Amino acid sequence: MPSHKKNDKMFELIKAIQATRLETIPPDEGWFTTLELSKQLNCSVGHASKMILKGQMAGVIETRKFKLDRNGSPRAVPHFRKK
Repeated sequence: MPSHKKNDKMFELIKAIQATRLETIPPDEGWFTTLELSKQLNCSVGHASKMILKGQMAGVIETRKFKLDRNGSPRAVPHFRKK
């Protein structure tokens, strides 16, 4: 019955992967979403995105994705901060 043990291990692995997919990871202090930055800059989200892109290209803004609960399921949401 070695295949049964193999299936049990596979099932346990799948459960562990699914559990980690459901975990949310809150952002650290100083990280902001595009929407948050657009509100702080008093501009549209599109304009804030362009400004963020220019900052990334210049090497002064870094990006990291954090898992946040969006409508009942965790989603990877990009956050930005000054390097």
